[in-house]
Amino acid sequence: MIEAQNPTRQIDLDFADYIIERERNFAARSINGVPDYSFSLDEQLRRKIALVRPVRDLAHAMTSIWTPDVRQQYLRIGVAVGPRQYPEIHALGEACARRLGIGVPQMFITHSPEPGGFTIATDDREPVIVLTSALVGALSTEELLFVIGHECGHIHNLHGVYNVAAEMIANPLMITLLQQVAKAGTALKLIRTIEHLHLLAGVVQGGLRLFFMHWSRCAEITCDRAGLICCGDLQTAQMALIRLIIGDAARLQGFDIDAYIDQLNQNSSPARFAELFATHPLIPRRVEALRWFAQCETFYGWHPELRSSARALSKAEVDQRCERIVNVFAGAGE
Repeated sequence: MIEAQNPTRQIDLDFADYIIERERNFAARSINGVPDYSFSLDEQLRRKIALVRPVRDLAHAMTSIWTPDVRQQYLRIGVAVGPRQYPEIHALGEACARRLGIGVPQMFITHSPEPGGFTIATDDREPVIVLTSALVGALSTEELLFVIGHECGHIHNLHGVYNVAAEMIANPLMITLLQQVAKAGTALKLIRTIEHLHLLAGVVQGGLRLFFMHWSRCAEITCDRAGLICCGDLQTAQMALIRLIIGDAARLQGFDIDAYIDQLNQNSSPARFAELFATHPLIPRRVEALRWFAQCETFYGWHPELRSSARALSKAEVDQRCERIVNVFAGAGE
């Protein structure tokens, strides 16, 4: 009788070997500990945010507590994605994690009529990605790969704590929430002194709010690059972004991406002023930034099979163009 072969025998299940391989892959695709595709302005602004220690420390404490709470919340109100539930979406998460060299995030799908998603994580520990049912229903498998890759980009670039800090700065209601938490008796877990609340209140009223919003928009450029690296197709990435705001209309005959992007240049300066307080760049700006990155030497390093005969742009060239794109008062096509 022939002994049945165990398909797991040839798989290296040693956790130490996994960690070594993961760190080796990260080192090969990172510069000074930062992923090589990261938008340079994102990195620069994050360094400055780290200097605002009270805000950074408070955001880190809050995120450390919220991450397991979010997981428990969505275990109750959402559907946990895994090998037995939405296995195709779980496979997309695994593919993105392997591509970027991070741990596989826990994903949840929650009911909502609005397409969207978000990531919450303390650094890269036990990250949670939440996708809405409207998002999953609106996107093709390939487009969903871009979106999940984008969210994994937040994990890969350790944006989690900074995202919470930006939310605290952007949303004055966060101060009220913190005060309520303090009254509930959990203040010691979140803040050391009540002076932190007064500091945040002053920050919200000051120009630092605009600084945090500027960083948040730059972080989205970084994560769009991660999404493109994961899906490997510029057209797919573009359509995924556009479908976030116009849904299935993007599939209608006569839709033109270039004409849509040209709309951005028709905005007057007063209209663009509102962008200063947005956490995300306008979709046309994000599409334009992706187009430049798709011609970048760094992108071809992740996808050598896509390299063309045309001269590849250096990352410095692409980042310089993207700095103009995220500049609210500059045209996306400049």
